[in-house]
Amino acid sequence: MKMKKFMLLAALALSMAMPVSAYAQESEAPVIESSASSLFGCQINFKNREFIDKIQTVQVNDEAYTKTESRSGLMAEKKYWVSETDPVMGLSALKKGDVVQFATDAGTLTFTIKDPNGLISIIDKETIRYQAKEETKPSVQPEEPQKDEPETPITLTPGMQNSFFVVEVSPKEWIQKLKSVKVNHREYEKADSKWQAWVEGKYFPEETVLHMKELKENDVLTLEDQNGQTQSFRYHLEGSVKQLIPVKEETVPKQKALKVRLVGKFESAMVNQKGYDAISGATTAAVQNKNSNVVVQVTEADTPQETDWVDLNKMKQLEITQASKVVLDAASGMKGIYSTYDSSVTLNGTPKTPGTYKVKVQIVDKTGRTATSNELPFVVYDYNETLKDRMTIQNAQKTQDGKYLWDMEPWVIQKFGGKNEEVSVPSEIKAIYGSHASGTYGELGVSVEGEPSQKLIVDKGTDVTLVNMKLLSSVEVVVKEGGKLSLHDSSVHGKITVEKGGEFQMNYDSFGKKFLTGASINGQLELKDGAVLKDSLIYSNTNFLPNGKKARRNVEPVVKISGNVQVKGNVFVRGDESPTGDDPKTGKPYTGQPALAVENGTLTITENSTLGVYGGGSIATTTLGGSALVLDNGTVDGEGKLIAVGGSGSGGDGGEAVSGTGRLQVKQAYLQGGDTYRKDAKPGQPATQGIAISKTTGSAAAGKNLKVLSDGDQPTYWRGTAVPDFEKIVFGTESLANVSVTEEPKPSEEPKPGVEPKPSEEPKPGVEPKPSEEPKPGVEPKPSEEPKPGVEPKPSEEPKTGASTQATSPEKTETKQKNSLHAKGNGQTNGNVAASQEVKAGQTKAEGTKSPKTGDSVSIYRWMLLLLVSALGVLGIDLRRRKKRP
Repeated sequence: MKMKKFMLLAALALSMAMPVSAYAQESEAPVIESSASSLFGCQINFKNREFIDKIQTVQVNDEAYTKTESRSGLMAEKKYWVSETDPVMGLSALKKGDVVQFATDAGTLTFTIKDPNGLISIIDKETIRYQAKEETKPSVQPEEPQKDEPETPITLTPGMQNSFFVVEVSPKEWIQKLKSVKVNHREYEKADSKWQAWVEGKYFPEETVLHMKELKENDVLTLEDQNGQTQSFRYHLEGSVKQLIPVKEETVPKQKALKVRLVGKFESAMVNQKGYDAISGATTAAVQNKNSNVVVQVTEADTPQETDWVDLNKMKQLEITQASKVVLDAASGMKGIYSTYDSSVTLNGTPKTPGTYKVKVQIVDKTGRTATSNELPFVVYDYNETLKDRMTIQNAQKTQDGKYLWDMEPWVIQKFGGKNEEVSVPSEIKAIYGSHASGTYGELGVSVEGEPSQKLIVDKGTDVTLVNMKLLSSVEVVVKEGGKLSLHDSSVHGKITVEKGGEFQMNYDSFGKKFLTGASINGQLELKDGAVLKDSLIYSNTNFLPNGKKARRNVEPVVKISGNVQVKGNVFVRGDESPTGDDPKTGKPYTGQPALAVENGTLTITENSTLGVYGGGSIATTTLGGSALVLDNGTVDGEGKLIAVGGSGSGGDGGEAVSGTGRLQVKQAYLQGGDTYRKDAKPGQPATQGIAISKTTGSAAAGKNLKVLSDGDQPTYWRGTAVPDFEKIVFGTESLANVSVTEEPKPSEEPKPGVEPKPSEEPKPGVEPKPSEEPKPGVEPKPSEEPKPGVEPKPSEEPKTGASTQATSPEKTETKQKNSLHAKGNGQTNGNVAASQEVKAGQTKAEGTKSPKTGDSVSIYRWMLLLLVSALGVLGIDLRRRKKRP
């Protein structure tokens, strides 16, 4: 079935990759590889950037769309966006039947929207058309001579003299009549010597030549004599051949008025903010600290249309002088910087005084033309702004679906306002952006010790996504019944509480149906009775990121379930590595952070859903591995699948897959204890004492004693932040009902004759017990021998009190004890489900060479004598029954 789906998707993808040239007559026709709906609108993926770099106009149903500099700008109507690096374009949300047109100098591409919500294709491929324009390149020909010939026609020959550009004038005596020199109507200044004439805007006549800076292609040089007659020449360069071709002066276009504008937005700043950084979407390799997406655009059109405006650096014929500048009030503490690389304007400095400042540019070109742009606001805030006053519909941007997007401003808000510092998200707002650059956050709240003191409420009817936000430890987000909260690329240092009927989702694109990365929970997510946890990647960096200036020592579960909660879809949770130091509660090193805990409630994994939980512990900094799933009078059930993998301990015990007290009765489970890298430490178990498992099939195994830490030690452990490859996990079909845990004999209990293995014999690690050998009555099997599971006992034998409640006969009870998963440190392996697990050599030796009562060393001869005397003293007693005592 999966192969059929794969082939279908492949066929659809190939159908969308059909070259547009199949519908056009030009070989250079653009190729659309795929198209899809997205969070921000629609997305078109081309084969390369050659076509989209030349796009001049975008129209939908003959209505012009304007360009936006960031992808989120597509949420507004009639916008288009072009990726700076990839062959990708975006359009505001479209409707079925819309006709889209992209126009360039070379041709026009059109197509019709078939399915605006399609995940694989939104375009009707049969409607794709590319119409190329016929282009003829005019050859450079001398223009007809002027009707009114000058008294003395001249010939100009450009060339090089001593590495300097010169123009030789013929006849040579004419240069004595020269009155003025102009280039493109700009009058040049006569220099004092030929050594000054290499600067643009100056010339120097010497004998038969003019010294000046070399002209550019199609520049028009006009010479005027003392009689007021002028002669004009157009400069042409072909290879190394330079020409000045006579032209009519009236054919030289007159200078047009120059117009300039600023487009984009300056991000606000905070008073005394250090390192005013990028928190908008613009990026460039030439500017390290990009703090806006503002660019300078110019045009010479009398009545400019949107397509007439071009970035200043792309108007090659326009050269600006050093008199050009960015104008900004010095009271702001900032100054503007223009980049010739990408025409951007950025701000640099330390903001001083709160207020709104106007930013504009004034440009002066080489011909002396001047132009002043429009003004854009730059706001400097103090720290007294409140969330209640700033997070309003009036400050938000309306999107095509009628909802609103709020760009958090200022990007630091410490005070909530409202009653008791509680503020509700307006239901019309569907997204809150701390910024539009991944990894750059808007900060909400302050860093505090203890419980959060500020609440952000997601009420009924509110479905909001937080993007690029940092919620500090003073903040608790409360999702009420009928509300939904999603996290994208955000960091939570406080708490999220989801109440009855509320929903939570994280690192998942509901529109594109795919997982994302970037958001982390460094505080805690608590889901109460009636809450729903949907498709999510949840991981913690709590012990690597400080709370304010203080390092955390957090071993509380990342996710806490209190009540009856449902998992829908695929959810994965991983705890962080352990903090440094010793835990004052245990006197031992801190453990890795547990992933998820169920306290006095039930977590139901719904049908076709998967819950993966992973205890903290994958690198050498974690001494004791963390538990993956902790039950405190809790239950995990449902028709879905559970994956639980304990964290590894680099210097101590491995973490358990499931620990605590409670019930596990989910349909399928994969339980894997964590490894340990210390010889005398104990690997983690699939389940500890107190966990009752029923109605569950799958596989379970304890961790291993390993010598060297390696990334490949636990292949099913979730590493990194991308979605784990959970579909490759083999769950198995074994019943896990026998995965029950019994207590070890207490140290004060005397070993019973015929029961204890010979202390001098130590099982070899990795040696498989012989299942075919069954212990004979009165003879104790060697430590390497294990009774064969499944051997039926005699009907007359009954289990003693204290045997496993799963047993129905003494021998079956024994088998279950031998094959059960004991609490950490028991030393037995799961013979029923993980019989191939290595025997822990160092542990067995440590326990087998000491008397359980005194701790004194004993010898094999004393044990043999004790066994013989005991056998004679209890003649007629069934030794196998004695082995059933706990």
